[in-house]
Amino acid sequence: MMLPVKGFILISIRDEDKADSINLIRELDEMGYSFFATEGTATVINGLGFPL
Repeated sequence: MMLPVKGFILISIRDEDKADSINLIRELDEMGYSFFATEGTATVINGLGFPL
């Protein structure tokens, strides 16, 4: 699957997978992606210091 070079990504991660998703979120941020997220996932992303 090919992804655009940059843009917005909608993220919704179930509670039991949130801790395992931190590296993926960091990598996507470093690649230049911005995020939309569901409420619980947004809490995790904001807690890491990434803007939504």
